[in-house]
Amino acid sequence: LQNYKNIIVIPDLHGGRDEYFAILKASKCVDAKLQWQAENTCLVQLGDICDRGYDSRSIYQHIAAMQAQAPAKNSKVLCLVGNHEVLNIVGLHQYTTQDEKNNFQTEDDPTPQALIRAFRPGGWVFNWIMQQTAMVQIGRIIFAHGDLPIELMSQTVEQINVKVMQAVKDFTVKGIEQLDPLLFEETHSILWCRQASFGGSEYESKFSEFLDR
Repeated sequence: LQNYKNIIVIPDLHGGRDEYFAILKASKCVDAKLQWQAENTCLVQLGDICDRGYDSRSIYQHIAAMQAQAPAKNSKVLCLVGNHEVLNIVGLHQYTTQDEKNNFQTEDDPTPQALIRAFRPGGWVFNWIMQQTAMVQIGRIIFAHGDLPIELMSQTVEQINVKVMQAVKDFTVKGIEQLDPLLFEETHSILWCRQASFGGSEYESKFSEFLDR
């Protein structure tokens, strides 16, 4: 991606709608009406919009709207896939709150199953997630929900993205019993890995080589 004048990074939101809007206003990404206004700016949201909070539906809808608005200001809005997006897609909803379920109930789908249907293949959240990516590189900065596993550093950003998103798509055919390690195993998954925090000099060296390629 091009180098932007400003890069704004937003970590896990977990349904914190009001907190999300507060960040956007404080960073001057949006105006008083929550419309995109920042010029030559890249906003990167690192995934985990859902679970634990009260209103992820509004966040997904607003980010999708900003993705359409930002290019007019020579800007870009990126949203990466987090492990909690994948948990919901594969049907594991143990972190979903009742408030979050309630906020998914709208006139289009007023039933208690609205959230589950939204994340299922063919649902509106699932369809939007499949248009996103798992990692992105801007200059010498790598953005992802977790760390980049050493086991994946022989591949390019593009190759990793294709494989991770394909693994999500393949779930719809294979089922939860055959989940790809790219989605859930810490040593293989960019959604869960924490190697950078304890990998020491070996990790630093290999990661530097990855950036230099």
